[in-house]
Amino acid sequence: MAALIHGPFHEITMLNGLSAHTQTVTMKDQDAPKLFVGQIPRNLEEKDLRPVFEEFGPIYELTVLKDRFTGMHKGCAFLTYCNKDSALKAQQCLHEQKTLPGMY
Repeated sequence: MAALIHGPFHEITMLNGLSAHTQTVTMKDQDAPKLFVGQIPRNLEEKDLRPVFEEFGPIYELTVLKDRFTGMHKGCAFLTYCNKDSALKAQQCLHEQKTLPGMY
């Protein structure tokens, strides 16, 4: 097994017999805060939200909260960037500045 650390990503190459598999795993700084995102229209899913937030930096984790019985999302999410600067930039640019499509 060989590993190469490159920026916020950790690239792992696994050797298994004659085949090789490369997997990219996103790494997170210890001081990267978890942000709460509210007032998300219920018709938007993670795949719709990710491009909005990726504009500010690499995302470590984006979790849209869903009702465990119905599977419907609750209109909010938690978002963690790979680094604190990206989180602060997103907060400054989006908090009370941008309304997601479908919200009034």
